[in-house]
Amino acid sequence: MKIISPNDCGNAPKKKVLNELIIAMAGRNIEEVLPVLAEDVSWQVAGGRLLAGKEETAEFVSAFPAIAELEILTIITHGKTAAANGRILTEKGVLHEFCHVFLFVSAGKHTIREITTYGSFRQDGNPAS
Repeated sequence: MKIISPNDCGNAPKKKVLNELIIAMAGRNIEEVLPVLAEDVSWQVAGGRLLAGKEETAEFVSAFPAIAELEILTIITHGKTAAANGRILTEKGVLHEFCHVFLFVSAGKHTIREITTYGSFRQDGNPAS
């Protein structure tokens, strides 16, 4: 999997955590995803399902398609909130554009309590117009 991500993630701890989390999710690496999630994590996929807890989250991430390329465009953090957006190109040529909004358990912790994901996809690999 080709990975493109911002260079500034190393100087802000939460940005680094989110950069590594998004890469781990794209690679279906559950062992790296679960440690940063609260036990009662909730993940709302806009227009889709609500995941409750680590077990449902692990099943969801495990079912992701094989990824050819991940591009993380932006990661923004402030206090206990954060957001990240980017693109994922699957090995089958489907382009997913995403925005994740994160809520950490507190401003001082690196454990994620909530995720909300917004996205779109195109079968032809081209961004939606």
